[in-house]
Amino acid sequence: MAAPDTPRPAPAGLSRVLLWVHNLAFWFFLVPFFTSMSYETGFAIYAAILFVRFLANTWTDIKDFTWEQYYAFPLRIP
Repeated sequence: MAAPDTPRPAPAGLSRVLLWVHNLAFWFFLVPFFTSMSYETGFAIYAAILFVRFLANTWTDIKDFTWEQYYAFPLRIP
């Protein structure tokens, strides 16, 4: 672990946008409640979102990122 005064790295540019989109997509399950989208379509899309999040989380576990790499990884769950 780094010293307490060492700044934590963070994604920048496109990686930061991907981090926000990746985490905002988790709330997609609310869309069928407020739109005319069918629940079957919403379920399929949400299942795909959860699968992508699962793969991204598994990737961070398998790669055994250092803390610098983890905080710079755009598909993480903060």
